[in-house]
Amino acid sequence: MMRKLRDQRDAAGEALRKLGPRPTVNIGFLLDTELSEEGWEALPLVRQRDLLRLAVQGVWIYSADEQLEQRAVVVFHGEEPPRPRGDQPGAQ
Repeated sequence: MMRKLRDQRDAAGEALRKLGPRPTVNIGFLLDTELSEEGWEALPLVRQRDLLRLAVQGVWIYSADEQLEQRAVVVFHGEEPPRPRGDQPGAQ
């Protein structure tokens, strides 16, 4: 029984290897504002959030003592998140 299960597992693993790497999602069309601005505004809010989640990993907001341009950092998927700043008590 265990031998049969191992053989099935190995066969499934081989089938997955034959498929090759997983496809990636190309969201480059979102960068073309002429094509996407009108479509974006027509989308329901829930769909807009789903699309943003494809590109944005997170948003870091820093102290209100900073100027607005320096307070918010958008981190896209594949980018390293910023290091915490040492201006807050307990920050490293």
